[in-house]
This record gives sequence, C-alpha cells and structure tokens, in this order.
Amino acid sequence: MSTQLLYGNDGGVAKHFSDLSTLSNFTSFTVPYPIITSLGVKTQDGECLPGPNATQYEFSPYEFGSFDQGVAAFANTKYLGSSINNGKPVNNSCVTGFDNTGLILGTSSNLFNEVCAPISGLGLKMLSNDTVDLLGILNTAHEVTTRDEYAAYPNPFFNYSTSSLVSSESELHLVDGGEALQNNPIWPFLHRSSVDVLIVNDNSADTTNNYPNGSEILTTYVQAQSAGLTRMPAIPSVGTFISQGLNVRPTFFGCNSPKTMTIIYMPNTNYTYNSGQSTTKLQYSEAETRAMVANGVQIGTMGGNATWPQCLACGIMTKSGVKMPKQCEACLQEFCYN
Repeated sequence: MSTQLLYGNDGGVAKHFSDLSTLSNFTSFTVPYPIITSLGVKTQDGECLPGPNATQYEFSPYEFGSFDQGVAAFANTKYLGSSINNGKPVNNSCVTGFDNTGLILGTSSNLFNEVCAPISGLGLKMLSNDTVDLLGILNTAHEVTTRDEYAAYPNPFFNYSTSSLVSSESELHLVDGGEALQNNPIWPFLHRSSVDVLIVNDNSADTTNNYPNGSEILTTYVQAQSAGLTRMPAIPSVGTFISQGLNVRPTFFGCNSPKTMTIIYMPNTNYTYNSGQSTTKLQYSEAETRAMVANGVQIGTMGGNATWPQCLACGIMTKSGVKMPKQCEACLQEFCYN
C-alpha cells in the first residue's frame, strides 16, 4: 500500500502520520481531517477475529485510542512506539517514527488474522491463494493468536486504570476496521456531538457479486443502540434495503430525527462498470482502474442526474435551521427514508 499510495524512497518509509499536522495546508484547514479506524482483537483470550462489539480504535495525526468502554483513552500519535506505564513513558524515554503512514494504512486493511481461524471455518475465506502462499501457510493449520498475523502496537494504555479491557496487555493486536461487519467507518463520529451530517460511500462486498446490501450500516446501528450511542439514525432491515432499492441509490437516513445526525448513504453500484470486486483482487490493469474511478464518479453524481447536486445540498442543510428553497420539498420527499 505504501508503494502505491505514498511518495518517497522505499515506499514512503519516512512518511509519518503525525507529520500531517505540521503541513501548511493542514494547519490552514484546506484539506480533510483524516481519521483511520482499526479493531482490537482479544488474542489474550484466544480470539482470532474481532467480535461484533470489538473495540474500535482510531488514528488521527494527533491521537490514537478509543472512546469505547474498557479503553476510553487516547495517546499522542507521534509517540506510538514508546513504552508507556500508567500514562507515563518508561525511563522518561519517548520513541518517534513508529507512526509510519504505511503501517497505519496497512493496519486498517489487515486481514492476515483470518488465517488463524480453523481451516474448516472462516480461515482463509477472505484471502486469495497468492496471499496465502505469501504467508507460507497454504494447506497447513495455523496456531490461534500467532502474533505476526496482527498489527502489533506497544500498548500506550498499559497499567492505565481507566482502560481495564487492555491495561494488562503489553501489546495491542489490531486488524482491518471492517472485520466486525461495520465496513463503513461511522463509529468515531457517533462520539462527536458536533457532527451533523455524514456522507457514507458503502463499498462493502455483502452479496455474492460483491455489492452492499445494507447489512454493514445496519450492524453499526444495532451496535450503537447497544452501546447507548444516540447519534446514529435508525437503519432498516436488509430485506427493506433490497425491496425498496436502497442498496442501489442514494438515501438520506435521519432527516426527520432532530437528535441524530443525517447520514447520506451512497452505495457502490454498477453504473458503467462492474465495480463489485472482491477484496482479494490484488491487481488491476490501467483500464480497469480508469473504469472503476469513472464508475465512482457516476456514484457521486447519481449517474449524472441533473437534480442530484441540489438534492444533496438539501440533505446536508436539512437540519441547519435555515429556510430551505422550495425545490427541497421534492428532494426530501424522494430521498429521505426517515
């Protein structure tokens, strides 16, 4: 991922995520604020995979940590590699450079832990043969909780009293942020009351032909209800998604719910190209790449629908308190689910 996405020698090995906070276009607020998610796995309890209520960690240029109960703490991203005990660096020594941007991108995309599950079960299901060969474990059983299948981070919350879930662990073992059936990184924003609107582009491969069916965002809603997070609008069942075509067109969730955010949901669908590709497809030709990007433009513009830009604006502004143009009535009638 570093070689494909980052500038610099050796796959951008000198690029650190915390360095983003020093760039002029970041400090002048002219670029987006990145939040990258990952899930914790309880390998100390013999788990291979994150459960549906797995701890959701987030990386930003400033902080790494989790709002979730059992962690409820953050550490400085710049010093991620440091040995921390009860919130203080051991021997007053801090490590820098551990927050390699490629490592963080890879952490959020890490599926290697799939191979630690039994071969007869989920193991290897999400990995291509090439990836399995790369790991050297094809046709062999793999011991549960093998360390090299996880992104291992020195635990900055070691012996930290408020982080009871992980306070006894010297390392955190992190994996792909979508493995707990929440492929859309909505969770961090449910903890931020100032967020009014989210645009969610769902690229989940829920169906046999690798398109979303609403199950991932529904899981987020169910888990948010369980955790007492009230900012998530109600999401309908997968059956409703399919029967009403919500899986192939934009939908506004929460328009009429004043206590929740509005989610503008835009699922991956085939406008001009079969964009439902498997996670394990590791190579794309230049023509495929161009076609995929062009289809993404069609998703963003609703196939070039002339009224969509205005309707999108109506969805964004619906809870702003400002007087809405009359044209918004038809837009909200068409796109607001609840």
